[in-house]
Amino acid sequence: GEIVLVFANDIATGTDGSAPTTFGSTTLNTQINQLIADLQGDKWTVDYAYVTKHMTGSDTPSTVRTKILARSGSNTKAVYLIGNVPIPMIGDVNPDGHANRVYSSDMMYSDMNETWSNTGCTLTWSPQWAQIDNPSSTYKFCKTSATPELQVGRIDMFDMPGYGDEKTLLEGYLSRMHETKIATATYLIPENAYFENDLDTWPNTYKVNRDMWNDITSVVGPFTGSNVTIEPA
Repeated sequence: GEIVLVFANDIATGTDGSAPTTFGSTTLNTQINQLIADLQGDKWTVDYAYVTKHMTGSDTPSTVRTKILARSGSNTKAVYLIGNVPIPMIGDVNPDGHANRVYSSDMMYSDMNETWSNTGCTLTWSPQWAQIDNPSSTYKFCKTSATPELQVGRIDMFDMPGYGDEKTLLEGYLSRMHETKIATATYLIPENAYFENDLDTWPNTYKVNRDMWNDITSVVGPFTGSNVTIEPA
């Protein structure tokens, strides 16, 4: 099948329909070309589109979707968003009493034929959420369900300064992806986990404790008595 790679313009640029020619760093040049080679090695036909970053340029979720549709054909099966590609804010729901609002979702990019509109719903916005409180509403959509036709993946390392700058994090992610594919990756496995055993007053205590144990053992392995610290004991 065909996969459409959509690059934010600070990660890679080029002409829609053609492989990237300019990259955000020398390392990204190598790793993006390796990603393309890996996809082709998996028998994907690779197509390309280039957009401005989220809320920084002329592209919005609607124009990104238009570019994806323009690159898509009957054999298109997937879309891969690389970088801080514009993020659709979707929904008209209030699950927890904080007012009706949207949630970030790339579901819009998986749909090939439905209408996406920001009319027909009442949304209450909190000004502290500057990244979604966009007065033009070009990032907000009222739809709460759609039938996906495409697989969608996103690699987006934007705005995580506690871990590193965006390009360095992306370089590391792409490098680890390739290492995993060719079975040369090595991983640091945590040796110990901490379990807070004082959740008796929580609603659904059994479910919370069960989920915590499932998460812990998936990281450090089966409980041995010494690999999990339980407090209070």
